[in-house]
This record gives sequence, structure tokens and C-alpha cells, in this order.
Amino acid sequence: MEHLRHKLVDGTPAHSFATLMAELASVVRNTCRTPNGGPDAPTFDLTTIAQPLHQRAFALAQNITL
Repeated sequence: MEHLRHKLVDGTPAHSFATLMAELASVVRNTCRTPNGGPDAPTFDLTTIAQPLHQRAFALAQNITL
């Protein structure tokens, strides 16, 4: 049996909530410290670069009101 593939207007595949959350899980922010820095050494954040799908999902999520 052939599986139906749902697509958005722009042709990109539609996601279920679960698959979208799995996709968004690849976007992370890491707090880093130099290798020899002690526990009180300054830290800095590195965030992965969100792909267009991630950026669109985050933009849509910001418009949700409860």
C-alpha cells in the first residue's frame, strides 16, 4: 500500500507534532568554558544554526497564544 505524503503549499513535507519536535531537537545551545578554565572561569554560549524549517517552526510557535 502506498503511503500518502502530505506537503505544504511550498512543497516541503508536512510534519506531525512528534516529527517536528524531533527535528527541532537538533537545535541546541551549549554553554562552554575554556578547557583549562576553573569552575569560576567565564563561559560563553554556542548555538547551532537553525535551518529554514527550524526558523519557520520557531516563528510560528511564537505566534501561539494560550
